[in-house]
Amino acid sequence: MQVFKNILVGVDLARCNPLDVSGLSPIALEPIHWAVQLARTNSARLLFFSASNVGDEALAPLAEEDRSHVRETFLRAGSKVLEDLVEQAKEQGVEAQGKIMHGKGWLEIIRQVLRGKQDLVVVGTRDVTGLRRMLFGNTTMKLLRRCPCPVLVTKTMTFASGLLGAGLHRRAGGSPLHLLVATDLKPASEHALRLGIALARQLNARLYVLHVVEYKLDDVCNTGLPDAKQDEYRRKVRAHAQEALQAQLERTDYKALGARLEVHLAGDVSLPDVAIQHFIQVHNVHLLVMGTIGRGGIRGIMIGNTAERLLPEVHCSVLAVKPHDFVCPVEV
Repeated sequence: MQVFKNILVGVDLARCNPLDVSGLSPIALEPIHWAVQLARTNSARLLFFSASNVGDEALAPLAEEDRSHVRETFLRAGSKVLEDLVEQAKEQGVEAQGKIMHGKGWLEIIRQVLRGKQDLVVVGTRDVTGLRRMLFGNTTMKLLRRCPCPVLVTKTMTFASGLLGAGLHRRAGGSPLHLLVATDLKPASEHALRLGIALARQLNARLYVLHVVEYKLDDVCNTGLPDAKQDEYRRKVRAHAQEALQAQLERTDYKALGARLEVHLAGDVSLPDVAIQHFIQVHNVHLLVMGTIGRGGIRGIMIGNTAERLLPEVHCSVLAVKPHDFVCPVEV
């Protein structure tokens, strides 16, 4: 089953020192490993893409001629990096191209997706200083909110280090991949569930499906109901969630995973994002797959309260899936 046909991977050249393939950091290489792996598995096309403002503020004191010289020098060196990555990907049997341009990274990526009809964007994050929400929000959150196709954000070292030809399939630690689909039972999460199942089949991974049961009445300070009736209320809510989750699974081919699928209901934690974070830690999840939502008629601005809180905080990689009726606010 071909899940993706046309993949874009963002190549971070801003901190590539020296400006060649050997200067790419492990954080910059991680999304490349993911993208090449998925391109090979799906027989998909792959675009190595980089966009940079080349420090416009730093260049401001220079004369226009010197600014142009710096930009052109960077573009030439960056193009060579992408060419080398393309050659290494081709050695792995992947049809690949490279493209570099001047501009804001998130905006140029979305414009490229609109032009090139990519169906997956893979990017890394510089989330290494502890200021997670600030760093995550600047570029990555813009992609998650506005990019029309699914966005895979790599945040941990899942694959072995090294260049593309050095053990691409070799996982760090040698253990199988663990995927988690967190579903709120809404249509967008069903799309994420289908995608998670397909990826688990392709990557021979273990898949966990988690729904966090929310007891809305628990938010009321004093219901006046006796304990027996409150317990009955909770049993009914949980039973309804169990039934809805099973119905969602039945609309997929989940049975193809066999013993590699585990389905969980969590209801002992009040906030879904807290329960999801706990589950990720306990089960050593490498990739979280979540559906996102557009809210209030604003095109591509919000991705849902739980996702807004959760995505910057988890330490695993994240694949965010847009609903089918998502409207991209960016125009070519």
